[in-house]
Amino acid sequence: MKIYNCHWQTGEYIGSQDAPLDPLESLNQGKEVYLMPAHSTVVAPPDAAEGNARIFKNGAWTQIEDHRGTRIYKTSDASEMIIAEVGAIPEGFTLLAPCEFPVWDGTQWTSQPPPPLPDPLCDLVAALMTKGVLVEADLPTSISAMPTVAAVMNAKKA
Repeated sequence: MKIYNCHWQTGEYIGSQDAPLDPLESLNQGKEVYLMPAHSTVVAPPDAAEGNARIFKNGAWTQIEDHRGTRIYKTSDASEMIIAEVGAIPEGFTLLAPCEFPVWDGTQWTSQPPPPLPDPLCDLVAALMTKGVLVEADLPTSISAMPTVAAVMNAKKA
């Protein structure tokens, strides 16, 4: 007799085997009696559907979305997570990888660079560059594009 084994916590199908014969009960009852291991069933699971896990619950098989191992991104802050459990992609997450300076618009990521630095900070960066404490390679593009800083960089190149 073929039996189908399930994970003890999730009910997920993990394999099949031939049930072992119970020699004592078979002798007592005068017919073949099989041992049924815990978390097993004689109900055959359905064929696996792409992207689903087969789960035995309440005496029947169901198929549930399976994204385990998939990288997803939180839409509120673009943080990354790897799915570890069977089920749909959680609300507030997406499969779409974020761009630079990501902001979620409800359907996709859009790039929203940070606001420019206030002028006193630009002046400080420019002064540090003039003294040689900072070099252009140390600066992110968003700072080196600021007018005060760009002017110092252009003067140094001339």
